[in-house]
This record gives sequence, C-alpha cells and structure tokens, in this order.
Amino acid sequence: MRRLLLTARARANLELPDGDAGTDARDIVDHLRQSLTVSLSQRHPDWDSEQVSAEVDRKLSHHYGPVVTFARERSQQPEGREWAKHLANNYKKVYNLHAGEDRGAPWWDRDRDVVWLLTAGRGRTRDL
Repeated sequence: MRRLLLTARARANLELPDGDAGTDARDIVDHLRQSLTVSLSQRHPDWDSEQVSAEVDRKLSHHYGPVVTFARERSQQPEGREWAKHLANNYKKVYNLHAGEDRGAPWWDRDRDVVWLLTAGRGRTRDL
C-alpha cells in the first residue's frame, strides 16, 4: 500500500507534533479526528453525533486542511493535476495541493511508492 508521509517542515508549518516521522498522513488525520471528537463530545454533551461530526470536519478543514486533503486525494491518485512550475531547479515533479486557501507541495517518490507532503501552509504555494 502506498505510504503518505509529511516532512518535518510540513509538520512544523501545520503545527503538528513531531511524533513519528514514519506516521502515515491517514493515521494522523484519524488521530486528529478521534481527539477532536472526544474533546467536543465532552465539551458539548448536549450535541448529537451529527453536530459533533460536522464541527470536527469544520475544525479539521480549518486547522489541518492541507494534511486532510493530502490524505484524501493522494491515497487515490499520487500525482496531482497542477505541476508546481515556479519551483527553482524542479527536477522532480512537485504538484500543487489546494485545500481552500491553504496550499501544499506533494511529491511522489515512485521508486519507494511514497507520496511526500514537502511543505504546507496558508495562502499561495510560492509563499511557503
């Protein structure tokens, strides 16, 4: 199975804990989702599961949009649709990743079947 990994820079930009560098992005999203679900359920015991789920999705998209989009999209298709042409000396195909106003830069290491989220952050990719 293809692995989806984040570089230390992407983790720092998204303010994720260092943790295990080998943790797959899908596992990171699952962990964040579980933590938010528990926290919101405790904070709002009067909310039903749909309200909690909607707020969890909103918070994940707002705070961790690039990793959520990366995990969802690159697990289906390792390459993106839009090549990041503005990168200097781009000898590898780095693609743009759009998550609302947030951006990221994934790259697929075909030899190892690993898709890396090289960097991520708010706004345009060239500002990362």
